[in-house]
Amino acid sequence: AEREARVAEALAGERVEVMRELHGIVSDGVDKLVAYVAVAESDSGERGFGSVVQVETTARAVLDDMRKLLVALAQPNRRAGQVSEARDADASDSRHEAMSVEDRPSGAAASGRYRISELIGRWPQVAAVAFFLGLQLELQLPQHSMASRALYLLGGFAIAAPLAWSRRRPLLAATATLAAAGLFSAFVVPLGGFTTPVALVLVPPFSVAAFTERRRAVLGLIVCVLGLAAALGPSNFAPGSLFAAGAWAAGRLLRDRTRLATELRNTNWRLGAERDSRARQLVVAERARVARELHDVIGHSLTVIVLQAGAARRMWEPDHELAVTALKTVSRVAREGLTELLRSLDSLDGQEDQPLGRDRLAKPDGLIGRARLAGLDVALAVEGPVVPLDPSLEHAAYRVLQEALTNVLKHAPGSQASVTLRYSGDQLELEIVNFPISAPRRANSTGRGLIGMRQRVVAQGGRLAVEEEANGRFGLRAQFPLEVAAP
Repeated sequence: AEREARVAEALAGERVEVMRELHGIVSDGVDKLVAYVAVAESDSGERGFGSVVQVETTARAVLDDMRKLLVALAQPNRRAGQVSEARDADASDSRHEAMSVEDRPSGAAASGRYRISELIGRWPQVAAVAFFLGLQLELQLPQHSMASRALYLLGGFAIAAPLAWSRRRPLLAATATLAAAGLFSAFVVPLGGFTTPVALVLVPPFSVAAFTERRRAVLGLIVCVLGLAAALGPSNFAPGSLFAAGAWAAGRLLRDRTRLATELRNTNWRLGAERDSRARQLVVAERARVARELHDVIGHSLTVIVLQAGAARRMWEPDHELAVTALKTVSRVAREGLTELLRSLDSLDGQEDQPLGRDRLAKPDGLIGRARLAGLDVALAVEGPVVPLDPSLEHAAYRVLQEALTNVLKHAPGSQASVTLRYSGDQLELEIVNFPISAPRRANSTGRGLIGMRQRVVAQGGRLAVEEEANGRFGLRAQFPLEVAAP
C-alpha cells in the first residue's frame, strides 16, 4: 500500500508540475498577447506598430517554450525517477533485513541493535569460548587434576576450536570436535562425568541440521551419534543421543522455516519490482499523453497566432484595417486556446484521453475558419450520412484534423488544402490533402506531430497513411473503425 501511494503521488506530482509550468508559459503569454493587441488596436502610430511586433515576438517565444516543455516531457527520466527512488528505498530496507549479519555494512556497528544482532550471529564462536572456559574450570577441580595443566589447555582448545566453525563448515566442525573429544576421553580424562560437554550434545547436531542440505544433515547426525558414543562413554550414550536427535530436529525445523521466509521475501520483492516497473511505465505513458495533448491543443492556436501576427505586422501600413482584423483574430484565438488548454488540463486526472465536447468533428467550422483566417485556402467536404460517434474516437479524429491543418500552416503556408470526411457504415475516413505551391516545403519539423497523430489513430484501432509526392502534394488519410454511439 505504501509503494502504491508513492506511485500515485508521483503521478499526481507529474500533473501538478505540468500545470504549474503551463501556467507560467501559456497563461502569462496569453495575457501579454491580449495586452499588446489592445495597445495596437488603440494606437495606429509607431507605438501600435511596436505592439504588433511584440505580439509576434511573444507568440514565437511562447511557441518555443512550449516546444522545450514537450521535449522535457519526452525525456524518460524525469518524474518516473521518483517512482524508481521509491522502489529503491523499499528495496534497500528489504535487502537490509535479508542480509546475514556478517554481510551487513560496518557503518551500522555503532547501533546497539546491530551489536546484539552481531553477537547472536556469532553464537558458534561464543559457544566455543564458553565451552573452553567451562571445561577448564571443571578440570581444575581436585578430583580431575590427574594430568598436567598444559595438556588440559591443549585438549580443551582442540575440542572447542572447531565449534567456532559450526555455522560455516558444520559437518567438518562436528567431525573434528567429536573426534578430539573422543581422543580426550580415551587418553586424558573421560568427559562423561562433566557438565560442560552438554554443548557437544547440542551444538554439532543442531549445526549440521540447520546449515547443510538434507543428505549431509543425515550424514552429520550419524557422525554426531558415533562421536558422542566415543566422547561420553556407554553410560551416557543413550540420553546423549536422545538430546542430539532433538537438537538435530530443531535445526531442520529452523532451516525449513528460514527457507520458507526467504522464499516469501524474495517473492514479495519480485512482485514489488514488477508493480514498480508497471508504475514507471504508467508515469512515462502519462507524460507522453500530456505531451501529445499539449502539442495538439496549443500548437494549432500558437501557429495561427504567429501567422496572424506576422500578417498584421506586414499589413500595418499598406492595409491598416486588415491588420487590425488580424490582431482581433490573434486575441480571439489566444483566448480560445487558453480555454481549451484549461479544459484539457481538467481531463488530465483521467486515465484515458477525454473528449472536449460532442459533435466537434461533425461541425468543424471553427477549426476550418481559424485555418482560413491564418491564410490557408481550405475546402471542406463531408461524404455519407453523418452519424454520432463514440466520444473518444471523435476526439482522436478531431485532434488528427487539427494537427494536420497546423502542419500545413507551418510547413506549406499559403497553399491550398482540402479536408474530406467520409462516413461509410463501418468506417470513418479523414483525408487531408494540401496541393503544390511555388515555395518549397519547410523541412524543419521534428516529426512529433505525425507521431502523435499515428498514436491517436492506432489507439482507436485505425490506420494512418501518409503520401508525399515529388511535386509537393502531401496527403494524410486516417481510417477509424466506426462504432455508432448511442444518440
